[in-house]
Amino acid sequence: MRMSIEPQVYIGFPDVKLIKSIAEAMRGIVDEFLINVSQNKISITALDPAKVALIKIDLPSDIFLDLKVERELGIGVSIESLENVLEGVKKTDKISLGSDGEFVEFIVEGLPSRRFKFRNIEIPTSEIPELDLDFDVSAIVLSDPFKIAVKDIAAIGNYIRFICRSDEAIELVEDDTRKGLARLQRETGSLIDIKFKNPAESSYDVSYLEKILKITSIASQVSINFGNNIPLKLDFSLVVGGGAEFYLAPRA
Repeated sequence: MRMSIEPQVYIGFPDVKLIKSIAEAMRGIVDEFLINVSQNKISITALDPAKVALIKIDLPSDIFLDLKVERELGIGVSIESLENVLEGVKKTDKISLGSDGEFVEFIVEGLPSRRFKFRNIEIPTSEIPELDLDFDVSAIVLSDPFKIAVKDIAAIGNYIRFICRSDEAIELVEDDTRKGLARLQRETGSLIDIKFKNPAESSYDVSYLEKILKITSIASQVSINFGNNIPLKLDFSLVVGGGAEFYLAPRA
């Protein structure tokens, strides 16, 4: 199926799972996101409406089935529009995206093939902060134990406290009742590596973490970075290549 526009950029996604996993991780956190397309990579950036959470995803150009760039372009898309595109998509379908700067067009090739066309949303990059943080704790953990701990704490409260007192373990606990304690530790293998500068603890909205951790379906490890009452940073190494960063402001 040909596009109805003359695209200045054209992206053929490697599989449905990649774009669906990214959409699921952003759903409920942000309303819209910015795709910056260049010859070398595709960068996705999104800031939540309350400006407490920031998502950055970098995907190298060589993972895509097709990437044509007439000129570098910023493409603004709403989560609602992307969900309309992905509704009913099968894993055997092929998805491509093109933009001429004014419109964004998705093609889903399957049975049946479908076309979706939206106006390009202007997303001001001046609102997206540049963060340079000095973390007291930086740890690499297995994604599954971390995801289970977050899910368990989300079931009993609204905030999760990260605590680290040594280079042996990170504790996660529901902030108000201090129940639901989980430990990511060297002894069990859930803590792979850690850089420990100082004892640190800080509390964050667990609902944001529960949503962003859906991206672990395409990431095997997570890097947890935090300090005393500063934003949390999660780094995800994606199995297809590239990575994702998630920043979350601490509880006021």
